[in-house]
Amino acid sequence: MERDMYRPDVEFVDPLTRLRGVDSYQRNVDMLGSRTLLGGILFSDAGIVLHNIEDLGPRKLLTRWTLRLRAKVLPWGPMARFTGVSLYDLDEQARVVRQTDYWDSINLVEGEYRPAPLLTGLKDFLKQLAPGAGGAQQAMNAELPFELLRRAPEYEVRRYPAFEAVETNYNTRPEGYDRLGTYASGWNVENRKFKPFSPSIMRIDKNEKDKTMMWPVGFSNEDLDQVGGVVSSQAIPAPADEIIRRTSVPVQVVAVLRFEVPATAPVVKYYASRLVELLAADELVPTPAAAQTYTLCQYDAIFSVGTRRNEVWAVLEKHDWQI
Repeated sequence: MERDMYRPDVEFVDPLTRLRGVDSYQRNVDMLGSRTLLGGILFSDAGIVLHNIEDLGPRKLLTRWTLRLRAKVLPWGPMARFTGVSLYDLDEQARVVRQTDYWDSINLVEGEYRPAPLLTGLKDFLKQLAPGAGGAQQAMNAELPFELLRRAPEYEVRRYPAFEAVETNYNTRPEGYDRLGTYASGWNVENRKFKPFSPSIMRIDKNEKDKTMMWPVGFSNEDLDQVGGVVSSQAIPAPADEIIRRTSVPVQVVAVLRFEVPATAPVVKYYASRLVELLAADELVPTPAAAQTYTLCQYDAIFSVGTRRNEVWAVLEKHDWQI
């Protein structure tokens, strides 16, 4: 914390806290960063990523960020993640007079940030600390890493790095899984087995005449600015048949809506439509290609039972974060 950037009587407000004075603010920051006795008992792995800064006019700034914090005091060590904005009011010397933090998960309503009751913020925090709070997470392989940009009540926005993938056209999902699974099991020019990353990404033209399944197999570490570890990428062996193709996907910002029921065609169409509604309300615009295609992502085995992890994706053309 750069103390000289704040007025001695600075006021700090977020969904859980209201503080006055730079000393109080410093103690709060040090606690979250595990630099106090209490903080060392409660928390670890704290970190924040600043995405951009916006000038709102005379003596006002807006920043967008992602914050993470592990509650190590709990045996299962849950990681809480918050995304949102900070609104800064400055004095004539450009020192912070007031900082107001808003969380995307509770304060963002139809594209605007609005105050929320303390109890709402507390419930949002405690919900993330509950055992198994993430729901179904039994991905078959390591997940393609991403940077979380927004955790909204119903959807997320993520930045994915540029990645290499293999893909194939298919008529039925088992056909796509079989082809790519055979390739990963050694049906390639090097006869080499390897593990792809989750998820399986399916792009389905809205007239359902063109279906493509893609498995990520390597990514660029340079495109990741996330807090936490990174899985290393790997070289891609050439396919042994033209039915499998290698492809490259650039860095992209993706809106994601998760669901945990079987991904039948009507279900995918419903959640894709719901995602479009949510994005429109928050003034986020998908690319023209995303508007013409359903993108379904599956993390579990194709015939898994019980709670599943499925997502619909929409690549964003207009958004509030920098690439």
